[in-house]
Amino acid sequence: MAITALMAMPSDASVLIQHSVTGFFMAVFFLVGPLAHLTGAVFGLMALGRPNDNRLLGLAGIVVNGASLAAGVFMLWAMASTIGAFT
Repeated sequence: MAITALMAMPSDASVLIQHSVTGFFMAVFFLVGPLAHLTGAVFGLMALGRPNDNRLLGLAGIVVNGASLAAGVFMLWAMASTIGAFT
């Protein structure tokens, strides 16, 4: 949703709208994403360590969080590699 708002913003939008959308994107990418990743990784590790929990679900949670981390690193690389096109 944050990337869509950033990309779909018209070029003649006001400066306030541009800064608001950019701030929203940064908040999602730099705060909410890593926090959700860490929370999921901790829950996955807890499921592996607790005797009554399903270990397969804990392992699946760790794999999903690893995939989300890889997707975030790929998006960061993609944005950094194209920054020269906009200057």
